[in-house]
Amino acid sequence: MKDVTHTRSRFARALFFLAIVAIFVATACNEKNPSEENPTTYGELEPDGTDAEGRPIYTCTGELCYDPEDPTTQERRDDLIGIAEIAFSESETYEEDMQRFRDTMQEWSDSYAACNYQWDEPTQLIRIDCPKWTGGSACPGEFFQLKDISALFTVHGAPKHRIYCVPEKLNASNRYCSQHLGCPDGEVCAGMLSAKREETGELVSGLWCLPATSCEALEKRYDIHDDQSCFYPDFTTVENPAAVQEPASCAEIASGMCTRSCSCPDPNDTVSEMVGNKAYCEMLSEKNTVGLCSVDTCASNSDCAIYGGKICAQYTDLPAWAATHYQAILDGVTSFLSERPKPGFCVSKSVCDAWNNTHDQQLRCGVVRNDP
Repeated sequence: MKDVTHTRSRFARALFFLAIVAIFVATACNEKNPSEENPTTYGELEPDGTDAEGRPIYTCTGELCYDPEDPTTQERRDDLIGIAEIAFSESETYEEDMQRFRDTMQEWSDSYAACNYQWDEPTQLIRIDCPKWTGGSACPGEFFQLKDISALFTVHGAPKHRIYCVPEKLNASNRYCSQHLGCPDGEVCAGMLSAKREETGELVSGLWCLPATSCEALEKRYDIHDDQSCFYPDFTTVENPAAVQEPASCAEIASGMCTRSCSCPDPNDTVSEMVGNKAYCEMLSEKNTVGLCSVDTCASNSDCAIYGGKICAQYTDLPAWAATHYQAILDGVTSFLSERPKPGFCVSKSVCDAWNNTHDQQLRCGVVRNDP
């Protein structure tokens, strides 16, 4: 029994360590890494300093930069070490395991410190430049944070050492728009701005929802022209987001509907209250100035039943590439726990019908199949 117990504890420790490393690698894949240099410099930048180990770094000054002595940063790091101590507590190689974990934490800290972080005024995003040797980065204010993290992504045509992140002050959704290509609250899916296209037609990596004006600015900066980049939930693309007309008063908006300036009230169903779901405004675009309040994404009505009997609404006429994208995800499902496409969103049936009546029947108000 002792051997079995030790085997299980070693397995649990291994899973914990792999999960930490996987998260770090994911931040690296979400791409590499800006402070307060000339805001018009968007091309290649050479590292301009070295660290204590003699490795090249991008020096950083200002409040966005990584500070290992920041109390919040220290607390997060100490919390992770505390979790590791518990996870490895029964290990026969406890000291070695903990040393490897502390070495990993130091790698993170060194990588954070080697990057330059700066506010990018034209895009309203944060630019991050990192040398090649670093293993990953984080949005300022989120160092050593492992959940509820901001979008980190690269852009086609940008220098390889550069990534962008969506700062918390934009109050963006930070939705990853792969399983659900539609973005909420007037945001757009980055699409081919940052993703790559597989032979199957599936867009992979970097599929984050972004503020429309930020996406538009990046398209112009890097000369990107693709009908699969910076697209709204109705698959129209960014043209002039600043020109969208808002109602004179939110009182004009029907119950269950919303606009960019008239947000959805907090959901009042029991499940949403228990798990803390936030309501989002779906289907907004430059064409659709009024959207619908939703609490979750879905593949079929069964996904929405727990939210007070809501139904799954889905865009009626998917472009061929979007249908191919969803199908490629579905074809890649290997287990019950695999992420599946969720092209719809949960909404009241009456609200969906009312919205459809004034928006050219763009939605299927009730989806019973688990396919695009």
